[in-house]
Amino acid sequence: MQGGIILDLGSGRYRVSSQSRPDSYYEVTVMDNCWKCTCPYHTHGNRRCKHVCAVQGLVERVRRAGRDTVVIGDPGVVCVKCGGADGRHRETRNRKNGVSERYVCRDCGKKFTHNPGFAGRHYGSDAITDALQDVATGKSPAQAAQSLSKRGRMPDQSTVWRWTKRFGHMLKRLSDSVAHRVGYEWSADEIYYRVLGNEMWLFGVMDVRTRFIIDYDASPDKIGYDATDIFAAALRLAGEAPDIVTTDALPGFAKGLVAAMPGGKRSGVIHRKDVGVRKRHANNNIYERFNGTIKDRIRCVRGFRTRLPALHVLILAHYNLFRPHSGISGRTPAEALGVVLEGPDRWLTAIRHTVLFCA
Repeated sequence: MQGGIILDLGSGRYRVSSQSRPDSYYEVTVMDNCWKCTCPYHTHGNRRCKHVCAVQGLVERVRRAGRDTVVIGDPGVVCVKCGGADGRHRETRNRKNGVSERYVCRDCGKKFTHNPGFAGRHYGSDAITDALQDVATGKSPAQAAQSLSKRGRMPDQSTVWRWTKRFGHMLKRLSDSVAHRVGYEWSADEIYYRVLGNEMWLFGVMDVRTRFIIDYDASPDKIGYDATDIFAAALRLAGEAPDIVTTDALPGFAKGLVAAMPGGKRSGVIHRKDVGVRKRHANNNIYERFNGTIKDRIRCVRGFRTRLPALHVLILAHYNLFRPHSGISGRTPAEALGVVLEGPDRWLTAIRHTVLFCA
C-alpha cells in the first residue's frame, strides 16, 4: 500500500487513510489475531484487504525492531577437547589434501588440527565445498567429481554423494537454529517427485516475508496427508504462532493447523485456504515460485531411493543460506532474517559454525 497514513488508536485499533479519497479513512482492528477492516472489500467478501496488509506490516516491523543483524564469520581456533579459544600455533604440515595447521591449547595442553567439519577427510575443505555448490546448483555427483579433476585428484561420485548427505543434514541444523527470526505470515504447499517409481510429496512451510523454508516433510500421500507434525515443528522452531497461514484447499492443511496451533480452533490464526494460482487476490504464488526452483533442479534426477533424499536436504539448505532471491532485493532468505554469512567461502563458514555452535 502506497501513500496511506496509519494511526495507532490503541487497544488493537488502527486508522488507515483511503488512497482514493484522502478525506476518508478505514478502521482496522485486531483481537486474538483476528483482523477486521471496515472497507467494503473486506466486509462484503471477508477477504484480506490492503489496509489489513499495511497494518500487519507495521505491527511486524515493531515486533522485529529489537532484533539486530547477526554476522557469522570465521569462528577462530577452538580446542577440540576443552572448547577453549586460547590456541597457540605449533606447526604447518603439507598433506595431499592441502595445508594442515597444528595448534596446542594453552588451557589443557591438547595438540590438535584446526579443521572443524572436515577433520579426517581425504580431500581439502575447498574441494568439498566446491563439490557441494556444484551439486546444489545443478550438477550431478559424477559431474561435480569430474570438475575437481583440475586439482589433481578426482573423487568417486559415491564420495561426492556421501558429502551431499553428510553436509546437507549438517546445514539443516544451522537453518533450524535461525528459524526463530521468521515473521508472522506463513505459506504451505507441496511438490511432487518419485522414489523407486512411486509417487512422493514434499510438504513445506515458508515464511512469506523472507522466503525462508521453516520446515519440511515427505509423504507418499497427498489427499490423506496430516500436516500436524510439520506445523508443530515449524511452531517449535519459530517460537511463536503466525498471524496468517496461506495454503490450498488440501484437507490435511486445515486439520494439521488446528491440531498444531495452541488453542486449536480458537488460536486466532487466520487460515487462507481458498487460494489458487489464477486468483489475483488469493494466491500462493510465492511458494509456487519456490516449487518451480525445486522442479528445475530435480527434473533430470533419477534413482531416488529414500523417502526424503539427501539431495533435497542439500538443495533446501542451499536455498535458505546461500541462494540470492530477487524477490527480497537480491538477498538470501537467511540474510532477510538478519543472519549474514561472511568469508571468501560461505559454505566453509557455515559448516564450521554449525559444527562448533549448533549441537
